[in-house]
Amino acid sequence: MNLGGDPWLPPPDPSPREILRKFAALKKSISASGMTIDEKDTQLAALSSQLAAAGMDIAGLRAPSETLAELDRELKRSKRHRHPMAAVAIAIDPRKGQQGEITDQLHLLSTVISPHCRAEDLLGMIDAKRMAVFLPETGFESGRIFAERIRNAIRSGFGMPPVLIYLTALDKEGEVNAQSFSVNLSRAMEKMAADEKGPDFAFNTTGAISWR
Repeated sequence: MNLGGDPWLPPPDPSPREILRKFAALKKSISASGMTIDEKDTQLAALSSQLAAAGMDIAGLRAPSETLAELDRELKRSKRHRHPMAAVAIAIDPRKGQQGEITDQLHLLSTVISPHCRAEDLLGMIDAKRMAVFLPETGFESGRIFAERIRNAIRSGFGMPPVLIYLTALDKEGEVNAQSFSVNLSRAMEKMAADEKGPDFAFNTTGAISWR
């Protein structure tokens, strides 16, 4: 890796943000080109393969509809077996300025968060601006440890955007389904973003937000 600018060494490695920015620009260019649908699909698949080879699979983050469908199944299982579930919502912090597309930034964040997730954890978008990690068989305190871990990973990651993090658990949400659970998370994060002087990490204390 050439960080010193020595002309005899390869150029410096691009940051994750720069990689995703170039990927988005190429994807837009291919989509707007005059190629056939099959040719476009081939080109886009090649781009995705290159991104995955760099450890940044942009297709790995679930869309909101996929997240809701899987969360619905997991909620039913958790309630049937009386298992706890924690949830950690993540959003770009709009109070600290914003650069680039929100979706691209969330995909970038997911490359840092996903290595900390277990196979049974559910990571995905919950709406157009936010994503969440749902942690089956995980209580509130263990969820707090996970939230702190990914918060530190994001802070130490190169080129990562500033984020808001909100922690809650199924037993603090009451009787919810997948849709209402996701809506509760989104509303809590809207309140966080609206507080100009508030912190970037908060948690649910039986229906009320408590600032950390």
